[in-house]
Amino acid sequence: MTLFSLFLLVTAAFLHAGWNLVAKRVAGGAAFAWLFSLLASLLLFPFALRASWGSNCCFGKTFIFLAVISAAFEAGYYILLQKGYKAGDLSVVYPLARGTGPLLSTLLAMALLGEDPTLLNQAGTGLVIAGIFWIAGGVSLFRDSCSRAAPLLGIATGACIAGYSLVDGAAVFAIVAFQTMLLSLPALRDPEGIFHQWDRNRRPALFIAFLSASAYLAVLYALSVAPLSLVAPAREISVVIGTYLGTTVLGEGDRKRRMTGSVIILAGIALLAVG
Repeated sequence: MTLFSLFLLVTAAFLHAGWNLVAKRVAGGAAFAWLFSLLASLLLFPFALRASWGSNCCFGKTFIFLAVISAAFEAGYYILLQKGYKAGDLSVVYPLARGTGPLLSTLLAMALLGEDPTLLNQAGTGLVIAGIFWIAGGVSLFRDSCSRAAPLLGIATGACIAGYSLVDGAAVFAIVAFQTMLLSLPALRDPEGIFHQWDRNRRPALFIAFLSASAYLAVLYALSVAPLSLVAPAREISVVIGTYLGTTVLGEGDRKRRMTGSVIILAGIALLAVG
């Protein structure tokens, strides 16, 4: 992995953690997810035109199939993430979601795409995942049945991350339009909720759309110059940032434990960078 690729991923991590902080504060449900997804698709539309104009892009059945599959994963990601933020802390749901994603992405990349990470890369991936679960509280999160909802939603969100990470590079920007269409199904069941979100939360929705679109573009470019099995774990530096925001800005507590996990994550990222 080059330094420029790592720079792109660190930038994307700051943007990603930032919009998740805003999403946690709003916790607006499906209507809010649909609103900022629609705004993000509008922001990405010029880049989609540019990418299609400068390449031999073929909107055939395979392309559309991949776009729909990726969009379904991303729609599930946004809905489950909003539900998770209603059920628990940012510094629990976010690390679990971002930890499960690279674990499954790396395994799928090796099994389906034929990628072969080095031993240092594999060790780095292991440290990143271990640090994320340490931040989130480890197995103790699942001992109390009353507290299982948030971690289970975080893990389910991570599974969606792994799914769309595997096919984003092929489906490119078309997934955003399909994603917005799929999110319309639950959102339109409550049209009053959409108007309510527009009236109260259109500014945070636009802010999230801008940050998420920018992070998306940075990660897509990184995927064009580095393999998925390295990009997926390395972008998880956002967990360090998100954990800091959760424990300081939102005052979610357990700061020492979660920042210790951040050090483990940074060690894993260092191995990924030099591997």
